[in-house]
Amino acid sequence: MKNSPAGAALVALALLTPSLAAANVALRPIMQRWNHSRRLIDAMLAGRQPYDPVTVTAAVRLYIADARTVSAHVTSKSAEAHDFAARFARFAQDAEAAGAASISVAAFRPHMQRLMGDCSACHAVYKN
Repeated sequence: MKNSPAGAALVALALLTPSLAAANVALRPIMQRWNHSRRLIDAMLAGRQPYDPVTVTAAVRLYIADARTVSAHVTSKSAEAHDFAARFARFAQDAEAAGAASISVAAFRPHMQRLMGDCSACHAVYKN
């Protein structure tokens, strides 16, 4: 198996958050699913593909379910673990709002920007 920068980043994240690694949550497949969905949504928002609210809603539901799973599996009581779990919980809340707005590109676009901001903020803190 080939090492990738994304894989190395997820390993680094797991090392920075030992409570998550101990909870046996596999972040790599979650991030891979999210990246695949994000690329599809990005293509729709950029007009490279027709906007499909059904596909967008399915992606958002995936984000919500995965974010809640990660948040629930952080068992450590450390401040870092609490912050990490809270970031995923906040992402799930933001994804719920995005799902409610998935009816049109104009309504959904600012919510997707918010979700990507959530992602960037977490990756910036956890250096991956």
